Amino acid sequence: MKKINTFLFSILLLASIISCNKDKGIMSDRDVLQSLYQSTNGKGWYNKTGWGSAEPLSEWYGVEVDSKNRVIKINLRGNNLNGTVPGSIGNLQELKVLDLSDNKLKGTIPNQIRFLKKLSKLKIDHNSFNGMIDKGISELRKKDKGQLISLEVDQKNRFVEKQVLVKKTTNSKKGRGRGKGRKYTYPIQ
Repeated sequence: MKKINTFLFSILLLASIISCNKDKGIMSDRDVLQSLYQSTNGKGWYNKTGWGSAEPLSEWYGVEVDSKNRVIKINLRGNNLNGTVPGSIGNLQELKVLDLSDNKLKGTIPNQIRFLKKLSKLKIDHNSFNGMIDKGISELRKKDKGQLISLEVDQKNRFVEKQVLVKKTTNSKKGRGRGKGRKYTYPIQ
């Protein structure tokens, strides 16, 4: 009887912990990616291989994972994403690179990106973002070299000038020959 009570208590404790984590907004990497798929009209993506399936995340198009199956890179550049980036993106604690450039994304950059402490590159150029860039994004640093992350945007993005926390510099090498005009790199300072 004592073993049964201990077993039941363990199950209740585990259920309670899981419930608390869901209440705090903690999501699995798979749930976050599914949220990204839904909020950016995944059905209209050019390549959606694996997305929404039970396949391992490493089999999903544009997703790279580490040895613990945690998402470390998302590259959906030019994949016809249309919509907004969900705030749940901030739950990808191991994410190092996020490339959503050359799509049809709009709205603001989610403030939750400031929680991505391992992020070293954020590419969102050639979209239609607007509003403010969260101050917390400027605090993100590359852990290995102590360098600030780089944030790439272009003239198409509309940010509130007084609130932009990054310096605008011309990167003519990337701008020439691509047929899209000049690209601007905004290193976060």
